[in-house]
Amino acid sequence: MRSAEAFPNLEKLDIGWFSSLALPPLSTSLKKLKKLKCGSLNLASLSSKLETLTDLTVHFTNTCKCITVETLESLANLKKLEIWEADERSLPEEGMRALKSLTSLSVNYCRKLMGGLPQGWLRHLTALEELDIFQCDGVVELPDEVRYLKFLAKVELKSLPKMVYLLKALQHLSSSLQCLFLSTLCEQSSLPEWLGDFTSLEELTISECPKVTSLPTRIRGMTNLQFMLVMECPELERRCEREIGEDWHNIQHIPHLVPDGDFDDEFRTEYDKQYNEYEDPNMCFDVPQDTPKTSEDHSQYYNRVFGNRRDKLKVEKIKMKKVPLQISQFQ
Repeated sequence: MRSAEAFPNLEKLDIGWFSSLALPPLSTSLKKLKKLKCGSLNLASLSSKLETLTDLTVHFTNTCKCITVETLESLANLKKLEIWEADERSLPEEGMRALKSLTSLSVNYCRKLMGGLPQGWLRHLTALEELDIFQCDGVVELPDEVRYLKFLAKVELKSLPKMVYLLKALQHLSSSLQCLFLSTLCEQSSLPEWLGDFTSLEELTISECPKVTSLPTRIRGMTNLQFMLVMECPELERRCEREIGEDWHNIQHIPHLVPDGDFDDEFRTEYDKQYNEYEDPNMCFDVPQDTPKTSEDHSQYYNRVFGNRRDKLKVEKIKMKKVPLQISQFQ
């Protein structure tokens, strides 16, 4: 096969995580490639000519833990980057400077990261609008570099067992942040009063954060807040109870308020089943065919699971972009 001209019109390529798969020299023919999912070793074999790429998902392997500066510099048009099992060496700062068009960054299962995201990962992503961090066990706080992300509108922080100081860095985003999703932050104990300064916030989800026991009183001034979901936070749920909870008078202005008790048993059973099955990526052989395996699937999955209950919950106008859990992509 003449590999150099094999796929001149190819726009999407999904190699998966097969790091031992030997690829022919395709780079000269991938002139229209926009979306790529592969292992880090495969990315290296495709050379650095990926100027047309806008969507990249990379799983870092033990044999290749770093994307070269040259490859990152060739990704000037990249808008979405999703990484799995990276460490502090995986994205050199010199190369990250080139990602001026990046609007979405998702960091998953990076369990070797200690303290926070490495210096230089965020500072230069000045167009970033969405940041998603999932199952990074050593991450304690967000880096101060978040202050440079003037367009950051959506932050999702999920399954970060050591995170304590998440909102310290977010304080600089009070005029841009629209959606804040907090899930399974076991050490997060409170939400600061200055959260009320987030005048642009429209959606707030607090799920499985048992130490968060109350809301800041200034939340009553967040007039743009349209949707709040409280789930698996026993004391906070009690305080948000309609009419009688201590925090009810601070949140009664929110049009779509969904305390945990409003979920019916069918939804809770399905949510718990899905969430518990996918905490460990090694359990991929149990993944049902209808569960989301990529971020594009999340919206459809959320609507299927949650949509049938909208009449009961009186949240017909809620348009969530992602299901409130992250499913392993290891297949």
